[in-house]
Amino acid sequence: MAKTLPKLRSPPKLSWRGKSIDVRQYYMEHDMFVLHPDLVRCLQEIKRRMVRAIRSGKGLALFILSASGGGKSHFLKLLKKLWPDEEHKTGTYVHLVSFSVPPVPSAASMPKALLESMGDPGWNRGDAFEAMKRALGFVADTDTWVVAIDNVHDIPERRGRKGMLQVGNWIRDFIEKSKRLVVLLGTPAAEEIVLANPQLRRRNPGKAWMRYFDGSTEKGLARLMRFLFETDKLLPLAEWSDLKQFAHKIYFASYGIPDYIFQILAEAVDIAVAAGRERIEEADLEQAFERIFLDAGNGLNPFSAHGPQRVLDREGEPFNEWYGASNPELGNRRTGAPSASTRKKPDGRPPDD
Repeated sequence: MAKTLPKLRSPPKLSWRGKSIDVRQYYMEHDMFVLHPDLVRCLQEIKRRMVRAIRSGKGLALFILSASGGGKSHFLKLLKKLWPDEEHKTGTYVHLVSFSVPPVPSAASMPKALLESMGDPGWNRGDAFEAMKRALGFVADTDTWVVAIDNVHDIPERRGRKGMLQVGNWIRDFIEKSKRLVVLLGTPAAEEIVLANPQLRRRNPGKAWMRYFDGSTEKGLARLMRFLFETDKLLPLAEWSDLKQFAHKIYFASYGIPDYIFQILAEAVDIAVAAGRERIEEADLEQAFERIFLDAGNGLNPFSAHGPQRVLDREGEPFNEWYGASNPELGNRRTGAPSASTRKKPDGRPPDD
């Protein structure tokens, strides 16, 4: 069986004409994946390390870090789409296993969360040793290639230093004993797990970032425009919307946060189709912004005739102190979209790159 990443196939644009809003919205939520450069790089690195782990029989790790709203959950959906479960006469092959850090992460709850995600009816039985043994058995029996652990940043938030060290040891042991690639997803706070655990740190897991978009510089705007072009190709509309022409305003309205960009476009598709059109117009984006932000966006709509043409990060505005509030572990550091006043990294690279 080839351990490769199959190509995604999207419906031709003309095929969307006459489709219901419900069908289009389901597609955007579950089947529409824009392969922008950061995402592609993460996919390629997962494939490379996965193949290396399988060939060498040695477990490996990879961090995928992103600020809040940067697309981690969307990325996991994509991985599951690319590597779906396979039904065989001898059982089900689960090539990608993903689970989220449990409410009280520990050496016992982590393998039980993994077992629950794999559908084990007895996932909550036994102590830490038994749960680990069964989890390793499931991974081997179901031909698992990659184990993804989401929301790793919750571990330092929910455990003290001693508990965090114990969970880090469990991750280290699972990497070694499973002989698989373990992908750790989280905000930058997730790195504390490695920094606090010398043994895990020596395994030197690689680190890849999924950044916000920055429309404030020439390079950043080009990156955003490329993303909007690829998004335009995949939108469930029969006609092109030429989203690139709205790049600056989309940046202002979303702060370059991928989750907000998709929210705005999903609402705009809904508005356009309800009006009997197969393309997004600026008035649709204006109304979409109002739907999302409601009273928080009063007088601040970048798509309106007299709206502000800047990021909305001033006091009382939707993105004021967004990064510090959404990613308190880094304080004022900006990973992804720099603020209007602090742009030391004009292309939006994380500070440590």
